[in-house]
Amino acid sequence: MKDMDHNHVKELIALTAGKQPDSLQPVSGGLSNAGKFKARVFEQDWMVKILPGNAVRDLWYKELAIRSDDRMACPKMHHLFEGGTLCLMSPWIDGESLEERLLNGNKKDLQRFGEQAAQILLKLHQTPFEYPGYAKQLQDRVYRACTQVEELQLTFPQHEQCCDFLRKSVNNYGADHVCFVHKDIRPENFVVKDEQLYLIDFDNGSLGERATDFSYLTTMGGEQFFPFSKEVLQTYLSEMDSDDFWKKNLLYSTLQVVEYAIWKYQAKGKQVKLQADNLRAQYDDFASLIPLWWNSNI
Repeated sequence: MKDMDHNHVKELIALTAGKQPDSLQPVSGGLSNAGKFKARVFEQDWMVKILPGNAVRDLWYKELAIRSDDRMACPKMHHLFEGGTLCLMSPWIDGESLEERLLNGNKKDLQRFGEQAAQILLKLHQTPFEYPGYAKQLQDRVYRACTQVEELQLTFPQHEQCCDFLRKSVNNYGADHVCFVHKDIRPENFVVKDEQLYLIDFDNGSLGERATDFSYLTTMGGEQFFPFSKEVLQTYLSEMDSDDFWKKNLLYSTLQVVEYAIWKYQAKGKQVKLQADNLRAQYDDFASLIPLWWNSNI
């Protein structure tokens, strides 16, 4: 959907917002196939995304808008069109990427923005949902991923150990506190405006457990962002059972590495290495539930 006729996009925006945009320009970047645009409507700038959708996804965005606050730049207007096209309109945050800020920042930035990120996530995760089938759904997801690793004959580091760990961990699994999750929490999805953080890009969001949102920060992102991750988690874990969190974090981190390995091989014909090496090193070949960097002086 990236190459879309601008007049058609204007029509979709008009039907979603109730007004034609005053201006429209494409936005580049990102791995998503969504068509992305910056639009001016009601004297305000919006990030507009045009992507495939369905009634369940449409309802998810509606519920998310009710539970969000002004620090979450999630869709405030959205519309599902006949044929399965979804138009999402989120407030445009004109600021600096947190990723760039951290790479050029100082210790005060780490602490301040780590605390702000934790508070945003605590707000997002605070409302529990009844989801009786979640544990079974997770079990099916694990077995499907491990089967694909075998069928594709993937050879990324520790692929057999990853699948053995996942199958063992998910047996008799009990889900706890299923809630709204973003599922792509990383520094590049936070924007700094007037020294305040805003969370953006809710395209991958769903219902899940809280630990789902920390795989990149604890494991996949690499050592350059571990100091920021530590600041986030020191605030976040003060509100919950840290032992349960670490058990589930390792499960979700391992599953995300495996699913990313499958995607990378299918999309690019390449084996994952960096993320798998991070998993092996930080959890001492699955001998530790807590990443080694957590207790180090970083």
